[in-house]
Amino acid sequence: MKRMTQVGIAVLVMLGALSACGKGGSGDTAHNDSKGPRTLQLAHVSVEQSEDMYHYLATNFAKRVEEQTKGGIKVQVLGGAQLGGERDVAEGMQLGTVDMSLLASFTLGSFEKKAMVIDLPYLFKDYQTAFKTLDSSFTDPIEADLEKSGLKILGWGHGGFRNLYNSKQAIRSLSDLSGMKVRTPESPIYVDTWRALGVNVTPMAYPELFTGLQQKTIDGAENPTALFHTSRFYEAAPYLSRTEHVYNAIPLVISGRVWDTLSADEKAIFQQAATQAVQEQRQFLIQSEAQVEKKLLDAGVSINADVERAQFRKAVAPIYEKYRTVIDPDLVARALALSQ
Repeated sequence: MKRMTQVGIAVLVMLGALSACGKGGSGDTAHNDSKGPRTLQLAHVSVEQSEDMYHYLATNFAKRVEEQTKGGIKVQVLGGAQLGGERDVAEGMQLGTVDMSLLASFTLGSFEKKAMVIDLPYLFKDYQTAFKTLDSSFTDPIEADLEKSGLKILGWGHGGFRNLYNSKQAIRSLSDLSGMKVRTPESPIYVDTWRALGVNVTPMAYPELFTGLQQKTIDGAENPTALFHTSRFYEAAPYLSRTEHVYNAIPLVISGRVWDTLSADEKAIFQQAATQAVQEQRQFLIQSEAQVEKKLLDAGVSINADVERAQFRKAVAPIYEKYRTVIDPDLVARALALSQ
């Protein structure tokens, strides 16, 4: 009887292990020898809405991969932080427990200091300058070092300029920010930027943001306007000011462990699908900006474009000197040259 119990336990443990291999991150599915399609999971923290900047890019990429592999590889999109916050997901990709993700560019700075160059305040004057820079060889050293840490960049999606929103008043000058509690991403360069602007900085993970606004733990936060709309942050913070303080890139990232399991043909398909999806997502978001602002106005949001940006730029100028050596002096100099 004791032997039968031991055998039974052993069988259950083995079955449990086999079951676990088929759940969560599916890096092992790339080794699947069965004739059925492989499924990889692509995580993001935003809402699962067709017009959301994250979800639009993720689903477009997934559709192209399935089409171009003739159904051989399926990409399951999991939004709403189902697999955790962005840092959790990035660490999961390093371990191979998460297959793919869309991340805000500042998340990469935790894994490679060079990536922080993209988050320098008021670096890019317009979208086209940002696109030209991100699509050039400028990002090669960033991507190369990230790949060494297990994160492979397939493309740089568009997030737009980040703007400040709050529950108190329109922001026009630095004096309007005095005493305001503002949530920032858990990124040193963001924290230092907003401290330079004079606010009471409150770092907070993205999944906690809406609750923080509702419960008045914070007065405001900053995000691209399109994300402010799709995530309905305006319900708790109806004052939006076009500070346009930093450009938000959304890199499409695949686990290096998963990437290494793909064949040369599959890698080419993934890269092509990413390039196509990024280009379409950029065009979609630019074309929909006016419509998004109209929807916000119709919802009662106060949109203020009268921001003294020259004053803001002057206040954050010391950030460049502070982070020049942290990032890489040559890379910062090149970024400044390309951004003009």
